[in-house]
Amino acid sequence: MPATFVRIVVPERRAGPERTITVTALRLSTTAEHPGYPIVFLMGGPGIPATVMAPIPPYFSLFQRLRELADVV
Repeated sequence: MPATFVRIVVPERRAGPERTITVTALRLSTTAEHPGYPIVFLMGGPGIPATVMAPIPPYFSLFQRLRELADVV
């Protein structure tokens, strides 16, 4: 499954943009000829990264089906 890391630097707080944090995500490339908008998959609960979830069979199957529609982040 082709994937790339995406990193975005954002303000830590909107009220104080002088401090920033880096948000990292994994982007699974679409297989669609005419892809839709990216699909953002958010796990419930802290501490379980997508890199651990992706190989688990039910999630792997889900991500494969979603990739038929668009990139999955």
